[in-house]
Amino acid sequence: MVVGGLLLLAGAGFLSMVLLIKGGEGRLREPKHYGEASQVEVMPQVLWNGDVYEYRQHMVNILCLGIDGRGVAEKNEDIGFGPRADSIYLAVLDLDQEKLMLLNISRDTMADIRIFDSMGKDQGLYPMQLGLQYANGDGLSYSCELTATAVSRLLEGIPIHGYCALYWNGVGELHDQLGPVRVWVSEELHQLDEKRFPESGLLELNREQAMVYVQGRDTQENGSNEVRSGRQQAYFQELFSAGKRQIKSHPLKVFSLIRGIEPYLVTDLDTGEILALASWMRDWEMDQLEIRNLPGESVSGLFQDEYWVYQEEKKELLLELFYEKWY
Repeated sequence: MVVGGLLLLAGAGFLSMVLLIKGGEGRLREPKHYGEASQVEVMPQVLWNGDVYEYRQHMVNILCLGIDGRGVAEKNEDIGFGPRADSIYLAVLDLDQEKLMLLNISRDTMADIRIFDSMGKDQGLYPMQLGLQYANGDGLSYSCELTATAVSRLLEGIPIHGYCALYWNGVGELHDQLGPVRVWVSEELHQLDEKRFPESGLLELNREQAMVYVQGRDTQENGSNEVRSGRQQAYFQELFSAGKRQIKSHPLKVFSLIRGIEPYLVTDLDTGEILALASWMRDWEMDQLEIRNLPGESVSGLFQDEYWVYQEEKKELLLELFYEKWY
């Protein structure tokens, strides 16, 4: 009787988990619309160079932000001067081809963002660095929603199905949970921080080194954000491989991971959606993480570097990733 009862409990628990994942999968397929500044609608069909392209409906796009705020994720009372989005990636999941790709969008990208005065009154859209959009919110969900809307606008209405923002200290916890990670330390990073990186070459990063590796840069150098972005991408590649191995061996690892980074995390993904994402990552046959960059050029602006997107190349990239030729 005892054994039978335990088996029933185990079966019920497994069934509950399956239903939770299935429910999450269903919700992830529906794009979200964020508040007053709702997203522009994606064009279902696009005419380009004489060909008609149709939007692919089997895509899930999750906005992933790295926030430069120290400490835990907390409400920002100083509108316009809060933490910024230091890194902006759109995780593009193709459910038909069972493939994940990250689209890197430079934080310096010049885009229309929504600005507010010190009293929180909406002042409209202004062309500024995209990373500043996060600072013009509450530092939490509203900042994420504003940034998701700005990214969707920049990408011509591509829908966003969810967001997650990780404050800088969360990188250390993420590294501890999913590491170890081995990366190439460049001469640039060695010169930037000789104490933590006494020499260049292949190195297995500790927690503190990982945090500097993804965030450090020489702000006196033009285009230093793009150099840092290259390091971030190398780190993400290795972290993805390490995390995939761990989740494949221990599927419930995702729960301890979320608990560890929760103080530094802002997300609108619920438990079922997170489990669905982890399930896809575990099952899809992907040895490496593909990362693409929104095409453009970094130039020195009046106060900060500015990244100007090549519009024609952007259109071609969007058609490649999100559309297919209509026959």
